[in-house]
Amino acid sequence: MPFLSRMPLPALIAAFLFATLFLSACDGGGAKSVDAEDWVADVCERFIEFDEDGEEIAGEFFDIDFDDPEEAKKGVLAFLADTKKAFDRLEADFEKLGQPGIDGGSAVTEAFLANFKSVEKDIDSAIKKIKALDTDTDDFEADVMEVFDGIEDVNFRDVLEKLADKKDDVWEIVDLIDEDPECAAVIFDDEDSAADDGAQPSPTVRAGGAATPVKTSTAVARTTPKANASKNERFVIGLCSAMTGWLDDVTALVDSLSVPPNSSATQLKEAMVAYFQEALDLATNLKKALAGLPVPEIKDGKAVHQAFAQLGEGMERSFADILAKAKAMEAKSPSQVQADVQAFADDLDLVMTEMSLKADTIDLKYDTDALVKIADQVTECEGIF
Repeated sequence: MPFLSRMPLPALIAAFLFATLFLSACDGGGAKSVDAEDWVADVCERFIEFDEDGEEIAGEFFDIDFDDPEEAKKGVLAFLADTKKAFDRLEADFEKLGQPGIDGGSAVTEAFLANFKSVEKDIDSAIKKIKALDTDTDDFEADVMEVFDGIEDVNFRDVLEKLADKKDDVWEIVDLIDEDPECAAVIFDDEDSAADDGAQPSPTVRAGGAATPVKTSTAVARTTPKANASKNERFVIGLCSAMTGWLDDVTALVDSLSVPPNSSATQLKEAMVAYFQEALDLATNLKKALAGLPVPEIKDGKAVHQAFAQLGEGMERSFADILAKAKAMEAKSPSQVQADVQAFADDLDLVMTEMSLKADTIDLKYDTDALVKIADQVTECEGIF
């Protein structure tokens, strides 16, 4: 995948988690409470059924004849449409199961639902990209696979374990799922379990991958190149460090979020405003880091540098707009605040999508081969490319 277009993807996912994890931290309310063991049993039964249906749907894809690109395109779109319908049915059935009767039960159900929504967006994105593919090509199949390669796996175990670190009772849900290897293979997409029984990828897989950094960062380019490093080396190292630093800080912000389940509407608004103020501060740091990079010594070095500087400015401006909306929000009820947070999540998703598209444009407009070679060799870029 192109050098510049891959860079924003980990940040995209982390930023989108701002809102979805915020919702998970709030009291879901309204859903019936079910004994944890019974709830997991019902969830596992439905997910395993979904997995079996998925094998049949996957067969549609393997039956596609890519020797005829026009027909192959129709087949791929039909496959994606059937996949989306299956996810929609799974989500609808899941919502009828209530929530586990534990401390943090609503957060567990919200985590599942957030992943459903994310997967559906991934599918919609893939459909748009497939529709845009040119069938007048020598290798249409490779173009299709490139679209699918852009969807990276996320292990849902990580999501639940993060919740469990905040709410101990959630560990009971993780353990109960693990007691059924077939269920764990589907929900957690555990590689060993999936390899043993031929399970299809987990329905909780979502695009962009879920980076889970453990290091601490300042969100400022942590450039430590050798004394005689070229401008290209300093640009690439600084760029990777700035993006990784921002991702680390965003992840730390998400992990630090704690909202009492019975918070009033006013308390929820105050927490959200403070939360997005910190997010804006991180975006400002990223903007400064990108603007402070040296101009790379390539054909369009000034243009590439300016494009990334503008990316940072656009990021800061977008988060400032979201913060302004949060401040202007009326705190009528907790449910209304949560609904607004979900709308902000969509805004964040749009911001990250726009940033990624702009990065794609940079990569298409300019020759970055020299930068790619450096990125492949420096440790600061590991895990990004």
